[in-house]
Amino acid sequence: MGNTKRIFLVMATLLATIVGGSNVVSANSGGTIPAPPESGPQVEGNFYINGYTPKQNANYRNMQTVSDGTASVMETMWYKNPVNIKRPFQTKFYIYMDGTADGLTFTLQGQGPNAKGFAGEALGAYGNVRDQYNRYGGYIKNALSLEFDTYLNYDYSDTDYNDQYTQENGDHLAYIHPDESVPFQWEFAPHLKLKHYNFFHTNLDDKKWHQVIVTWQSNLTDQTGTISTEFDGAEVGDYTVPLSSFGNSNVYWGFTGSTGAEQMLGAVAYTQVIQQPTLEKQVRNLTKGETAFTDHTDAEAGDELEFKFTVANSKVNGIGNTWQDVSIKDALPEGLLAEDGNQTIKIPVGDVGVDGTVTKTVKVRVDKNEDTTLINTAEATGLNYYVNPVTLPSNDVRVNVKKTEFTKPVKLTMTDQIVDETYPDSHNATQTEVDDVAGGDKIDYTITVANTAAQSKFTGGKLTFDVPKDATINSLVVNDMPIPAGWYENKATANGQQIGITNIDLISGDTLAIKVNLTLPKKVTFDRYTTTPKIVGNDTDQSAYTATGGPLTMVVADDTISFTPQDINFGAHPTLQAGDGA
Repeated sequence: MGNTKRIFLVMATLLATIVGGSNVVSANSGGTIPAPPESGPQVEGNFYINGYTPKQNANYRNMQTVSDGTASVMETMWYKNPVNIKRPFQTKFYIYMDGTADGLTFTLQGQGPNAKGFAGEALGAYGNVRDQYNRYGGYIKNALSLEFDTYLNYDYSDTDYNDQYTQENGDHLAYIHPDESVPFQWEFAPHLKLKHYNFFHTNLDDKKWHQVIVTWQSNLTDQTGTISTEFDGAEVGDYTVPLSSFGNSNVYWGFTGSTGAEQMLGAVAYTQVIQQPTLEKQVRNLTKGETAFTDHTDAEAGDELEFKFTVANSKVNGIGNTWQDVSIKDALPEGLLAEDGNQTIKIPVGDVGVDGTVTKTVKVRVDKNEDTTLINTAEATGLNYYVNPVTLPSNDVRVNVKKTEFTKPVKLTMTDQIVDETYPDSHNATQTEVDDVAGGDKIDYTITVANTAAQSKFTGGKLTFDVPKDATINSLVVNDMPIPAGWYENKATANGQQIGITNIDLISGDTLAIKVNLTLPKKVTFDRYTTTPKIVGNDTDQSAYTATGGPLTMVVADDTISFTPQDINFGAHPTLQAGDGA
């Protein structure tokens, strides 16, 4: 792709969001949540949200702030497509906690999309362990939770670990059945506690993101499922449960969290959807020489970016068979322009087999000059995607655009060449003149315009050049993009036909490359034809600016042959008679 900013006005429907840049989320407690380590599919629209919902950060749409420092609140969030627990899966997410209590959970549950438990030490998943009559209820039914608990409730739910940890250093992970409470005596009074499996002591309340990988394996022979967890690379351990404990084979998965009398900032950032293919989108800035692809980049107006799309159908976490006839659609936000001048990219992918991966790349250009963050999400579709939604969203990619101040005058340089394609050797050394042109010949024009001045901006440009009368334009290509006839001007003049290309912007360093292929009429009406390309527009300060190229010339061949009679004596010629010779 060449470096032209925008040649034609393109209207497109935008599916992406443009927002101001930010690296943290403010919370009621006065703390902040930093950007998550990875991006992923967005939460909004993909999860059922129940309970208290804090304000979210639109810059990081795969992150959900579960608790913002408000006391005695809870939230649950369930992915809208249930997971089949008879099949394996793996998912990766991050958790963040800052504050005393209470914590978060990752939960599998068969109750439904509105499921929720109590706040406080119940973490939004469990029942009311502090009921004065020990009537434990209000928990999420048919469920298994992996808890991330920042507060050791020594007198009730966590009493089994009083002899090992204090309230302040009792942060832990554990597997919990929300419906499984155990009565015990506490200071001569009946209390309830929760049974913990694979209790794992660690530091959670440290204002850091922690990576969690959960893997599920089913055993249909004995009708059990085994959950295993990695926390920041450390093994939490395996835990096996009957599949029947979930009530049915299709269960909801998601997250819960809560606060009680104490406060906490808590957030989840998920990167993988369970039992679905994945579409990962990454970016790099070619203008700045970046070689590695990531989920964000910094850019300025005119920069050329490259997007990489990776479609994967994991054996562990995909749809379980070949994903057929997959295609990618990427509706670019205003401020990014594709190679073909449009703001919608469509890429055929084809079939993606089990454990298969397909990668595609495209180039785009930044055509917005202001301080802003452009957030973009692509989507993939296929024929046999067995669950809704039928479109698979990618993670977000962020392009942080920094405004460039244009203060210097424009300096445009123009170079042009002409070649007779029918007789390619009939030109001069500089390829600015072709000889022996005849009717029906195919002629190539090449015109290049470059803005070589730093911190300058040429706008509203129009480039014109002439072609002979009755010549047929076979193709006109601008920066490798074919331009239909209706997209450029073509009007009759005294010199034949004037071709005009409008809406040209050239920021410092940009280049406009135009290639024209035409066929001369069968009968040419000129002996010598010359055109001089010219571009007019606005300088950085909006004053008029004009630049011209060199003349391009065609000289018609002289197709007549004349002879001047002379007295030619051929001399004597021997004549062979019959019988002569050897």
